Amino acid sequence: MHTTFTSQLIRIIAATGLMLSFPPGVNADEGDPPERVAVAALIEGAAAVQVAGAGDWTSDLANRPLTSGDKIWVDANSRAELHLGSTAIRLGANTGLQFLDIGDHLSQMRLSAGSLNLRVRYLSPDEAMEVDTPNCAVSLLQAGEYRIDVNESGDTVVVAVWRGQAEVAGQTQSFNLQEQQLGEFHGADTLGVQFSDLPPADSLDQWAQYLDQREDQSLTANFLSRDMTGYSDLDGYGSWQSDPDYGSVWYPPVVAGWVPYSQGCWIWVAPWGWTWVDDAPWGFVPFHYGRWVHVRSGWAWSPGQLTVRPVYAPALVVWGTGANSGVIWFALGYNEIYRPSRRVSSDYLRRVNVSNTYISSVVSMDYKTVASTPHYANQAIPGAVLAATRENFASARAVNRERVAIAANQVTITAGNTLPPTPKSLVRAAGNGRRAAVPPPAAFSTPIVARAAPPAAERAAAVERRRLIVTTVPRAQSALRPLAAPTGAAPATNESPPAQPARDNRIPLESQPSGEARPARDNPPAIRNDRPAVMPRPAPVRPAPERPAPAAERAPAVERAPMVERAPVVERAGPASNAGERVRTDRPPEPPAKKDTPPPAPRKFPDRNPQKSDH
Repeated sequence: MHTTFTSQLIRIIAATGLMLSFPPGVNADEGDPPERVAVAALIEGAAAVQVAGAGDWTSDLANRPLTSGDKIWVDANSRAELHLGSTAIRLGANTGLQFLDIGDHLSQMRLSAGSLNLRVRYLSPDEAMEVDTPNCAVSLLQAGEYRIDVNESGDTVVVAVWRGQAEVAGQTQSFNLQEQQLGEFHGADTLGVQFSDLPPADSLDQWAQYLDQREDQSLTANFLSRDMTGYSDLDGYGSWQSDPDYGSVWYPPVVAGWVPYSQGCWIWVAPWGWTWVDDAPWGFVPFHYGRWVHVRSGWAWSPGQLTVRPVYAPALVVWGTGANSGVIWFALGYNEIYRPSRRVSSDYLRRVNVSNTYISSVVSMDYKTVASTPHYANQAIPGAVLAATRENFASARAVNRERVAIAANQVTITAGNTLPPTPKSLVRAAGNGRRAAVPPPAAFSTPIVARAAPPAAERAAAVERRRLIVTTVPRAQSALRPLAAPTGAAPATNESPPAQPARDNRIPLESQPSGEARPARDNPPAIRNDRPAVMPRPAPVRPAPERPAPAAERAPAVERAPMVERAPVVERAGPASNAGERVRTDRPPEPPAKKDTPPPAPRKFPDRNPQKSDH
């Protein structure tokens, strides 16, 4: 575990926008944290995670941010969906995946065994996505849909490209796969390859197609950027309406007296530090993006600008202390500046704030006076100021069980949370009560081939006191062997094709006869490439972002839609291995299955604290 993370006071100056400096004696900038994370969106069956720095596996994946070094295992007769920005990652049974590096320009994953289905919705020219396997590195060159399988022994990798383009590199050779092509790669030192037609669809492919269709129909995508990790979790919960002061806001399904950051716990996630993990099934996006505002109808969540690429934050709160009260926090309000506890650059500070709220005025504040900010809107809201003892906070215990009531005038605002983490801070205390599915020892010990040594692998090795073995393949030494596109196929591009009507055969199947033909993919949903603009960085130089639009111009006024009530939790019917697990039934209705065979009900994480709405 990293032992050098300490919170620092910051200074915001108005001379050239939002700028940053540190108190005397502070070392040089440690580097900015990544702007993106992944999150588990859907689990069917048993899955577990081993976070970087922790030796044990836990099944408590609900709303936990996943980042560089984290490992995910999906057990037998199970499957899982992860979201990384706008990319959907679907894992089949007996699959081991590790995030080697989740950065602003590189997403690098390690597939040790099993099956991986990827839908890459956007891929900018300055972005790279790579999946490293035991005998080759697969670089995804365009937005599209892909399937990668690694056999149990790790000596054969099958790569299928439904849409897009991929480059597969061994230690001495490289091959190009175009749309509607499949390659089977085997061997180690010398990579053998066999090309064939795309195989029939299996249950993982059909499940992924159903999830794609549901995501394409997401109501939340009308209000949020698809680059906001986990945005579709809001579908089926709460309601959107237009507010004269804040534009489009989202009302959560909560009980009277609820306040933000009150139902969950704090964990330590490097490199950000203290990170909020909420209990609600919709509780990822509203606590890592946007701002919470208190309006006439109660608490509402105000997202950031739709035209700016979202930047993830561990928790958008104000920290404080009080007499004998331990750690104090409350939610940041609209147009209020978020100040990370760790050291960051002025450019990152600007991006994380502009992408999560509307900054209508330039704020000037010296680090000596940052603790005496005259006013925070939510500090005066009854019940909004929360506190926990230092021991309970650092042990990742549920704060709602041991919450301390604090009056607004008893809070001393600080520039960050200086409480150091402990070994108990990495994983939620008590988890979700289910035994974790532990992978076989060989699942993550096989060496892999990578385009370049992943920097996160080196960090993870230091944390775990062992070194990840990789074989790097410099691009300059790769002998590219392009393949001609199939006869009649259009050249692969990264541009959006004309919109096509949605297919009606995208249904989840538990099993698929091996001889049944793959559903036609000549009319898939159009792959959007209209991702929000990325905030400018020092290098490379990009056009300056436009000035934030006034609230009146942000979104057209909409009528408040009826709030969608969550269905009661029901018991799963099915194999004995899944008996007794709670499932969600509040998702949009699924298409009827073929031959009167009911499809499996998608299961989100169990709702730890079922609540009714007061809106």
